[in-house]
Amino acid sequence: AAPPAECIELGDSSGDDSSVLDIVTAPKKPTPSAADSDSDDDSLFEGGPIFLSNASADASRISNYKQKDANLKRKLTREEREEERRREKEQRQELKHREKLEKQEERNRKRVEKEAAKLAEQESKRRRILAAQQTSGKFASEEICILIEPQILQRLDTDDLMETYSIHPHASSQEGTIRWIRRDYTSGGAQNAIQALQDGNANGYQMLDRMVIVFYNAQDFIQMLQRSDENDDYPLLESWLESLQYERGKLVLLLHQVYEEIHKAWNDHRHSKQNPPPPTDAELEDAIVWLLIQFQVECIPCSSEESLLVHLRKMTRALSEEPYQQQVTELECIKKLKSECSDTSDSYTKANDTWIRQLQQVPRVSEGMARNLAQYFPTARSLWDAYVDPNRTEEEKRMLLAPLFTEGRQQAKLSDVVYRLITSSNPNELL
Repeated sequence: AAPPAECIELGDSSGDDSSVLDIVTAPKKPTPSAADSDSDDDSLFEGGPIFLSNASADASRISNYKQKDANLKRKLTREEREEERRREKEQRQELKHREKLEKQEERNRKRVEKEAAKLAEQESKRRRILAAQQTSGKFASEEICILIEPQILQRLDTDDLMETYSIHPHASSQEGTIRWIRRDYTSGGAQNAIQALQDGNANGYQMLDRMVIVFYNAQDFIQMLQRSDENDDYPLLESWLESLQYERGKLVLLLHQVYEEIHKAWNDHRHSKQNPPPPTDAELEDAIVWLLIQFQVECIPCSSEESLLVHLRKMTRALSEEPYQQQVTELECIKKLKSECSDTSDSYTKANDTWIRQLQQVPRVSEGMARNLAQYFPTARSLWDAYVDPNRTEEEKRMLLAPLFTEGRQQAKLSDVVYRLITSSNPNELL
């Protein structure tokens, strides 16, 4: 039979901690009479809680389930927290590792930049040193290249010349032509000039205006000396020069064994007596002078191949050093006098030292005479003040310095020279 409804009520087992099994105590029945005490059925109505065995087990199981559920929830919560802490720890480690890598990269970048700056400074210093050395002409021989026509290059023994200068075969319309190209050492020197020439880059090198034509076979030059009479010029030679494109004063002819070839031609003429007579030594020299005066073409007879190479070496050296030679001025012709004062000297000492050196530029005034004069007039301004003194006559001014140059001797003419040098307004005044 189903239990009375008032005895048991099962709570909701949805998992809420408040939904536990409620055991309702049944109200007590009135105390039974004695007559009824023997009845077995009366025990069913005794007061107190009434438990059903199945309901208690269910409640216990439900409680255990809830406890396990709570424990599981707490366990999951701990695992989640531990997982969260683990993830945070990994994130912190990853962030720390990333920061470490960034710092390492920053240090590497700074080190690379520092090394690059150091290398750039070293390169800049090296270039400044090279530029200074180049300005002095130290690398002049490495900046120039000799361009030689291939046929002449095959005939000449240029091994010694190549030890100092670069040589490159270069075809030309005129046989025996020699020219020069150059390029600054800091821009690559002669080797880069040769490469630019081969590439057809005219901006990569400087073609010098000097030109040499070598007559290795002197007979080619001797044949152009033929003329109709002694008063005639050399029409064949003149026509040949007009066919050349050269700048006046820049062409040189190297005549290899020209005198020997003339002498040989005369020997052959004496034996055959048929050919017209060759030119004489006098006619050769006359033609050389005529070329120099009329066309500014210099001719250099070379008795041997060694002599020819010596002239070629001298011209190459002169052309290589030409950019670094200082132009000689009138100041270069005056003896430079060493100053005896320093930068720390006072203005008066500097003016006195300069005045003594200026006096020595006057003809016939020695250092001793200049120092004697400086004892009386220590600066140029002091002498000028004496010359413009209105109390002195013109003659007194002219003779003012006569007794001051040399003790016990009058230097009247020298005193007049200094007076005119200081006071004359004529720039062409002859001293």
